[in-house]
Amino acid sequence: MFAAGRPSRRVAALLLVVGLAASSCSSSATPTATETTAPRVAPTLVAPPSLGVITIPEGEPIALRAMVTQSGPAEFLGAANLAAIEQAVADYGPVQGFAVDLGEPIDDGCGAISIVDLVQSEIDRGTVGFLGATCRGTDVEIAPVVSAADLVMISPSDLAPDLTAESDGVSGVNRRVGYYRTVHNAVAEATTAARFATDELRATSVVAVHDGTDYTETAAKAFANEFDSADVELIAVATAEGEAVDASTVADAVLRANADVVFLSLFNADAERVVAAVRADPAGVDVALIATKPLLQSDTVAAGGVDNVYFVVAPEPDSAAVSSTGATADQVAEAVRSAGAETENTFWANAYDATVLLLSAIDDAATVVDGDLVVDRMAIRDALDAVESTPGLSGVLDCDEFGDCADDALVVVQHVPGATIEITRTNIVFTTD
Repeated sequence: MFAAGRPSRRVAALLLVVGLAASSCSSSATPTATETTAPRVAPTLVAPPSLGVITIPEGEPIALRAMVTQSGPAEFLGAANLAAIEQAVADYGPVQGFAVDLGEPIDDGCGAISIVDLVQSEIDRGTVGFLGATCRGTDVEIAPVVSAADLVMISPSDLAPDLTAESDGVSGVNRRVGYYRTVHNAVAEATTAARFATDELRATSVVAVHDGTDYTETAAKAFANEFDSADVELIAVATAEGEAVDASTVADAVLRANADVVFLSLFNADAERVVAAVRADPAGVDVALIATKPLLQSDTVAAGGVDNVYFVVAPEPDSAAVSSTGATADQVAEAVRSAGAETENTFWANAYDATVLLLSAIDDAATVVDGDLVVDRMAIRDALDAVESTPGLSGVLDCDEFGDCADDALVVVQHVPGATIEITRTNIVFTTD
């Protein structure tokens, strides 16, 4: 599912390690036991031949639950995801004559709060599957619970490599059978950035900056690995755990490296400070900076006169893209906005696709027996594993053996100083097609 091939140019690459910083959307504000104490051993991924069935009595609905952020800085993501999920359920309609009940959404707090007990209670009540979560912290906590119950969950907005695959053919340390996602893996962003740095920017020296967490470190290493490994040098600039990155120290190290290109595998607050510190030094004015989508939405960067900054993002959904439900991307986007949510972030399309995949898998796994709906748990996973070349609003969906189902055809946009985010998002300078 990742970009294939290495750039042909030999490039000196520096991998810059900065302090362990708390993340916003893609990592839990409070580290879980898995993140801090568990040994880094990939789980056994061999599922048993039979996982039993869930029987839904005649007249009762199929229970699904959405885990979306409804509090905190990422609340806007949860609102859009939930609106898209609800629209997908409405568009898909009944499954073999059985209505679908989403119930009350579970606020995942983008990993800031524990929802294990809530999810377990839903499992005990007969919930068939879960949509979400929004962020990595929750997914790391909940994926083992859902997997142990022989169920599935599909995240539309968590890019963390450790939950699926950390590189081609290498399982993530937090991978669990039954976990899927319809958003691209952060490794795909890193490899796209590397291709852009060599193919378009003609870089001869690059630096990758990360904060030491699994998410950012894996992405930074994936960027560096696209270059000749013999030319990669590690530079550690560490701070105490939980403290903000010392941007001036990072900037000094970047500028000493005399790099042409810097890949910022950082969360927003740290990335903003590093961008400002690099640009504050005359020697850093012309250094090309490559970041990922969250920084594009940063008011500091968007409103500032920062030039020579690029962002790796998923392309905007094709307005004419049609889901298997018959709905177009434009129609769903309008429905999301009508629900009072924003469509500026494209995760709503991934959420719609995740819902349709789950409903289709349940449909394939279900049989009506004496008026009851009998759903085979293993058949749900088999149906998801078999997803191939399936059109969605976010692109063409293919689920691999690690649960990555997204279309990894990403683009690079160039920041237009002083312009709106919308203008920058359409200023495409590189594609992976």
